[in-house]
Amino acid sequence: MIDFNTFYINQADPDVGSITFKNNTTLRSYGCGVTSFSMILCQKNNIQQREKQLQVIKEVLNKATNADGNLVYGLISNIITNDKKYICKTITEDMIKNNIEKGNAVVAHVPGHFVVVNGIDNSKNGFESFLVKDPGKRKNINLQQVLNDYKSKVVKAYYVLENI
Repeated sequence: MIDFNTFYINQADPDVGSITFKNNTTLRSYGCGVTSFSMILCQKNNIQQREKQLQVIKEVLNKATNADGNLVYGLISNIITNDKKYICKTITEDMIKNNIEKGNAVVAHVPGHFVVVNGIDNSKNGFESFLVKDPGKRKNINLQQVLNDYKSKVVKAYYVLENI
């Protein structure tokens, strides 16, 4: 499991939740995608100071969202953190396992929500085996719980950030 306790960002925290998108909605109500990608960027670059984490969030908002404030995956390549430039690509369930084993967390997009997949519980099967950090919850959960919460049977997409 990839330790995300140091890099966990909750979208409802006052300093995060009050940040606004280009369309004036806030991260508190609509920021799970931006927050999830920001957590991964902070982990990859060992950014632990809250002020610097907030700067990463603002960079993702400014460079990787459209005019409506929606995260645009093709724009992730606009993100440069600590002189590293990132791309975002869709991956398969098997690739999630491989990435976790290599120490790369993954963003999972369940219709209506984004979470960070940061571990595997080998005693479980399917989506229940994937451990997640949910930017909307303070406790560790698994991907099946997210699917249940959002009344979905499928994960719409998985994304991993890669340094280019």
